[in-house]
Amino acid sequence: MKCPKCGSENIQFATRTSGSPFSASDSCCGFLLLGPLGILCGLCGSDVSTEEFWVCRDCGKKFTEADVKAKEKEEREAAKNYQKQREILSAAGDKTHEEIEADVAKTQAEHSAAVDDYQGLLNKYANGDDPLLKKCAKTVKHDLWGSIAMLGLIFGGVVAFAGDSEISLLVAVVCGIYLLVHSRRSKKAKKILAEADPSFSAKFQATQDAAERMQAARYLHKTSQSVKDYESKHEKKE
Repeated sequence: MKCPKCGSENIQFATRTSGSPFSASDSCCGFLLLGPLGILCGLCGSDVSTEEFWVCRDCGKKFTEADVKAKEKEEREAAKNYQKQREILSAAGDKTHEEIEADVAKTQAEHSAAVDDYQGLLNKYANGDDPLLKKCAKTVKHDLWGSIAMLGLIFGGVVAFAGDSEISLLVAVVCGIYLLVHSRRSKKAKKILAEADPSFSAKFQATQDAAERMQAARYLHKTSQSVKDYESKHEKKE
């Protein structure tokens, strides 16, 4: 048996009794009903409980066997998760944590550059003289509102489902309608812009690819940080 807090084996078993073995109220009732022998009723149904636990002599933690089992289960799950994360890092080339951090910074810069390039092309047409391309560019630039509408739809739907709120339901419906209308308009506008300028599709795809690389790098960094924290924690214990 080890302390679930510090891992020390310097522990001591202890018990604590609470309650009373004699009930004065039951005894009085018994005396009134049965006479002197009724006093013994005070011993019936006595509220006495005994708590068994261990105390760590090193850190002072008080714990039960259930606490130890829960801690052991937690440690097994953490070790299992650690092995999975190590496999993920191995498949990614066993890069150091610092190298992964550099990859995150690099992919973030690439994503920013791709977005700036794409937005620059949209601004070119949004400020241009062609009425159709101008309208299409402005429609595509409103894709951010589409993302906000998606969040509003999800949030409003969840709140309405949980609390039966009419306002939340209304928000979800409005966001859903806007999302449906804008999605169709944006898709049509992108098609027109792509036909007018072949580089539009390439720049748009570049933003998508850069976003995926950035998310992958961030996920790998999060995984690497978890592995680093796990190893640091167990090195201290050893």
